[in-house]
Amino acid sequence: MTSRSRAQADAKLAARSASGTARRHVAILVAGIALFLSPAWLGGGLLLARDGGRMHAPVKRFLASELAGGHLPEWNPYLGLGMPVVGAAVDAVQHPFTLLLLVLPAEWALTAWVLLSVVAAALGASWWARVLGASRAAGLVAGFGFALAGPIVSATDNVTYLTAVATLPAFFAAAHLWIARGGPARLAALAGLSYLLAAAGDAQSWGFAALALPVLAVGLGEGDGAGRRLLRGVAAAAVATVAAAPVLLPLALWLPHSSRAGAIDAVARQRWSLAPVRLLEIAVPHLLRAPPGAKIWPLHVALADSSSLAPWAVSVYLGATALVLAAFAALRDRRARLLLAAVGLVCWMALGDHAGFGGIAAALPILRGLRYWEKMAPWAALFLAQAAALAVDRLDGDALAARRLAAASAGVAALALAGALLAGALPTHLPPDLARDLADNLRDGFLHAAAFSGALAAAIAVSARRGRSAMAAGVVAVVALDLAAANVGAYELHSPAVAVSPGPLAAYLRARPGIERVVTPFEPLVDRPGLTADESSNLLGARTLASAWNVGERVGNFDTYTGAAPARADEIERRLSPDRLLPVVGLWGVAHVVVPGRADQAEKLGLRPPIQIEAEDPTAPAWLVAVPHRPRAYLASRVREASADEARAFALDPASAASDLTVVEGVGRAVPGGSGGEVVLEVETSTSVRLAVRTATPALLVLNDAWAPGWTALVDGAPVAVLRANYLVRSVEVPAGLHRVIFRYRTPGLLAGWLVAAAGGLALVAWHARRRLRSQRGGDPGRAGGPRGPIRPGDGPSASTDPVPDPADDRSAARVNRA
Repeated sequence: MTSRSRAQADAKLAARSASGTARRHVAILVAGIALFLSPAWLGGGLLLARDGGRMHAPVKRFLASELAGGHLPEWNPYLGLGMPVVGAAVDAVQHPFTLLLLVLPAEWALTAWVLLSVVAAALGASWWARVLGASRAAGLVAGFGFALAGPIVSATDNVTYLTAVATLPAFFAAAHLWIARGGPARLAALAGLSYLLAAAGDAQSWGFAALALPVLAVGLGEGDGAGRRLLRGVAAAAVATVAAAPVLLPLALWLPHSSRAGAIDAVARQRWSLAPVRLLEIAVPHLLRAPPGAKIWPLHVALADSSSLAPWAVSVYLGATALVLAAFAALRDRRARLLLAAVGLVCWMALGDHAGFGGIAAALPILRGLRYWEKMAPWAALFLAQAAALAVDRLDGDALAARRLAAASAGVAALALAGALLAGALPTHLPPDLARDLADNLRDGFLHAAAFSGALAAAIAVSARRGRSAMAAGVVAVVALDLAAANVGAYELHSPAVAVSPGPLAAYLRARPGIERVVTPFEPLVDRPGLTADESSNLLGARTLASAWNVGERVGNFDTYTGAAPARADEIERRLSPDRLLPVVGLWGVAHVVVPGRADQAEKLGLRPPIQIEAEDPTAPAWLVAVPHRPRAYLASRVREASADEARAFALDPASAASDLTVVEGVGRAVPGGSGGEVVLEVETSTSVRLAVRTATPALLVLNDAWAPGWTALVDGAPVAVLRANYLVRSVEVPAGLHRVIFRYRTPGLLAGWLVAAAGGLALVAWHARRRLRSQRGGDPGRAGGPRGPIRPGDGPSASTDPVPDPADDRSAARVNRA
């Protein structure tokens, strides 16, 4: 065998060995996450707590039925008077995980979606650590440190946020590869991950991730000079934007018409900002702990300075052991210091109005429409996990460093133990029962931190004499167990029977022709025997058709519970006082109110006796009460042209619904009223409505469905303008005679967004083809300039992100020698 063939055989053997090691580490991550969430996939219940059960599960049922019928669900006619699905983005209908709805029942598909997202978070964080030069063991610390952190586990109740933040580490890993090595294939990987991040439905996460690319390029990149890395970071952000265009362009066109267009008031901003007292919970778990499934957290109410009765994230514990490792790495590694600085920055952002960031954001374009700054907490988990991973390799072959880290961990354990002993002696202004609960929580949290910090010290001390592998395994195990033990209570499982609970009210309304709409101003009762408060809320919310539980039953609700709701409908909801509600909503064809407890409670909302009961659910108990209303579709007998302000005043006047007047905007001329006629709703889907209209004179046809960009209308096949009537709904002018009127909806910007993304993809394909052609001609070795990513000695060929290092790459060899 020649020396060249022997080298090739050795390289193949090393590649196979590295591949096997990689598969084992992936298996460890997947098995660890599967064990942590095993009750969910072993039939112990479904991940439907909080928004998972109230918003995502019922909407996913609607999406599943649309997809099963071969339709892209672009419009949801059941929230409010209707709103975009693709344009609002929050339902993630363009994400590949949506295909789960075609093979599983919606609630099970949602649980599978959550499980896959947590696994993706672990694998992505591990990959990013490897790209940054960490060993596979360190990658396991990053994977478990991120996926099992409190903010990630807490996000299992909101799949939109979870799927987005779970994609962040892989997105940053792909960006780092492109910045370090260039090339169309790596840029294509970045583009694909950018699309997945945007398609998850949380534009805030995508936006901050794209903005972070130039900063991370300069801060975490190596070689090539800061200027060139910055340019590549900017290019990465540009390509990421092009790839995400199918999501971003429809969203950008919808946002000016949505509730996110205006500034958020200070109360709303503060409500979903991380409470300063919870910063301690980053290192000490269980600080504000409440019973599982509780709707009200007494300690949160008392200490968080928030109008919310419960925190957005059940846990924000990032791990005492991860903090110790990250601090140790920061003493020796510039990148660890930068990552910890990033942790501090995003924690400040998560505090929102509590620390000044909310006020700054409120004064800036785009940011002023964002809320839920507590959503930045998962970013802190990601950066901390990466910094902790860097510490693992700093222990390799350095006995003194291992002893120092063990001593530091033992010192942290001693401090935490002291905190546990002093927990009951802390002065507090709380009532005695809450003071006792706080002391118990602090004691348990400090004991947890002490136990696992001590375990980390012991693992390092004991395994240091057994070699690098034993020490790394011990660190990985302690970090994973620390987070798993503290955060296992941060996810809650619900019974499938609670998730799908159709009742007689829904059955009555579904039996009627067309979409029937209700209004649900009362909170569902929550004290159901044998159920947690959250399970009771899900059960009764579905049975009483509260928003957004109504969507799964295909019954409309004037109320909306979603992100990026129509701005005008949101404004009407906020401005209506309870005693004016029912007389007003009848203007838009809302025909029913759901009243729990006692039917005569409807009088509190301005409904005058006699109360007409249409259906009853004795289990809730709840009653469906009739509301005086205009028809779903009608010919206006008297029409007046109005400005937006005049239309708003008309809509908010309780006398308007009972009058024969309709106001229309944007015509600029008189619109004739009809002297008589008939409207029949013939065919209706989620994105189209066909009506037969007969009128003796030219008239205005009003359809009590939301006006929005993207709706067009045809009268006997000829396009006509869609006018905004009564401030919220759509209308068209029809001539005298018998006519067919068709309303159709197409998402503005969706086709253009896909064309932009396709053009970007074709450009990458052309670039790749050109490089291959030049390589075949011998003019270009097929590699972009710039050094390869970090390669650790002793890891073998798999330490590089390429299977086998290229011997011709002198910069790669130099990197190994420097290491």
